[in-house]
Amino acid sequence: MKKLILLSSLIFTLLGCSDDQTEPIKPFEGVQLRDINAEPIGIYGIDWETDWQADTQLSNRELGLLNFNDNLSLEGTSKGSLNSIVGYPNPTRDVFKIELRSNTIVKFKVVVVNENFEVLDQLSSVGNSLALDLNTLDSQRRVFSAGILQGFGGFNFSDSDLYPDKSIVRAYYSVSAEGHPNFATGFGDILICKSSLQECGVEI
Repeated sequence: MKKLILLSSLIFTLLGCSDDQTEPIKPFEGVQLRDINAEPIGIYGIDWETDWQADTQLSNRELGLLNFNDNLSLEGTSKGSLNSIVGYPNPTRDVFKIELRSNTIVKFKVVVVNENFEVLDQLSSVGNSLALDLNTLDSQRRVFSAGILQGFGGFNFSDSDLYPDKSIVRAYYSVSAEGHPNFATGFGDILICKSSLQECGVEI
């Protein structure tokens, strides 16, 4: 009887651990296409309708990817409203920009991973000090308009070993403020296309 109880306890423990480790994560199969001006131009694959949103619930595994140390304090930040988070151009062969707009100073973290959830790149910034020393080809830009903070940062996806042609990588991001960690989270899939759009299967 004791053996049966111990066996049952072990099974429930294993099942519990399994649930924690197998939270649903969307496959890398949907891309919101945008041109170099960030204008939407279509969908590649599945339309998740959750790409580049600020209210997407991430699993513990996904949130863990954003738990890298950046030594940036939340002091002076405050929770406000986000007007947009957008990544472009998509698809891209090299330079990719991420734009965040908020009406308050916030902390913005981004991590780029492949389908094996290997971290390829990451950045973190507070307020309008977007120091993105991440092999970026695009210079840092700070723009203020009507009291809206606009943060621009760029990634360089030209390394074919890390970013093969016709592959999809994913950017996970979080926005935090003092007393409000990760109050906005989400992800966006990015199509790497170093050949022609037709060869990459993109129809516009």
